[in-house]
Amino acid sequence: MDRETYLSRLGEDVEPGGREPAPSPLRVVQQFVNTYNHELGPDRDRLRTPADATRWLVGHSLMDAGRSLLSEDTSRLHRVREGIRDLAGTPSNSDQDSLTDTAGLGLEVSLMLRVGDDQRLFLEPTGDGIERVAGFLLTIVHEAMIDGSWSRLKPCRQCSWLFFDHSRNHSGGWCSMAVCGNRSKNRSYRRRSASW
Repeated sequence: MDRETYLSRLGEDVEPGGREPAPSPLRVVQQFVNTYNHELGPDRDRLRTPADATRWLVGHSLMDAGRSLLSEDTSRLHRVREGIRDLAGTPSNSDQDSLTDTAGLGLEVSLMLRVGDDQRLFLEPTGDGIERVAGFLLTIVHEAMIDGSWSRLKPCRQCSWLFFDHSRNHSGGWCSMAVCGNRSKNRSYRRRSASW
């Protein structure tokens, strides 16, 4: 696969290093956060413009077709994305106030408690537009925190790409050992060598 094809599929149906993606429904949160990676540059941001963001959200069933976004909606989506990325990097033993500050997305999200067909309670986002999108994503995060899968969704230590750590001991630190892990180890080696 050539580089251009790989980059167009990266985060959608291909993960760095051939990693397995997060299980559904956490997968859509992973995909949403990975719509941008600073190492690939702003031209690769799948939510860069209102049209790009609309296309991506509709394509991932996060927004109804026929809706359109404004520039300020796109900026708010970027804050949601980075807030969730930061939240994924927050240690699970952090106090609730720091988690709230980390996820301070500048949005008011309304959720309704419902009873499902299986008689289990679940949260459902209400409202419209970006608030509904954020509410949907955050309810998935909430459920993942409850079932324990959230702790396996991690930002890469090198590039901040969100990867799902399938390792038995949850020790993964890089999205790709061959790329980001190698860069990190080489940098450490150079620092050690310079001090000799």
